[in-house]
Amino acid sequence: MKTIIIVIFIMAFAGYIHAQGDFVKHQSIETKIARGKKNILAGLRSENSGLIESSLVLIAKIKLAYPETNVADVQAVVDSIVIAGSSSTLRYKAYLTSNICADPEWFSAETILLITTVDEFFLSASQRLQNKLLGLYTN
Repeated sequence: MKTIIIVIFIMAFAGYIHAQGDFVKHQSIETKIARGKKNILAGLRSENSGLIESSLVLIAKIKLAYPETNVADVQAVVDSIVIAGSSSTLRYKAYLTSNICADPEWFSAETILLITTVDEFFLSASQRLQNKLLGLYTN
């Protein structure tokens, strides 16, 4: 009798897990972005500079991939890091991210930004912003 109850419980639990997987798989992109922004905000508020940098890259990549996405709530936190970040490097990376979020079209030609590591991302973004501000790119 116990074996039957255990088997029924396992089958019910497996069905529940499978249903949850289907739910996540079929979520809209807006729902996934909203969930991602919530996690990014938690990362930006961390004391770990590596986690903050990764969160900066993630929100920038979301804005590059989906320029119509409203990231005002995240941008406010990014802008606070620009002003009061724990190091000049972190403040500069937040500045680059803030620029990407404010005007993703400036960076849209840099397709490498979507597929790079954290360090390469900021290097490419920095070069693109510098060239754009100095008028080296016309598009």
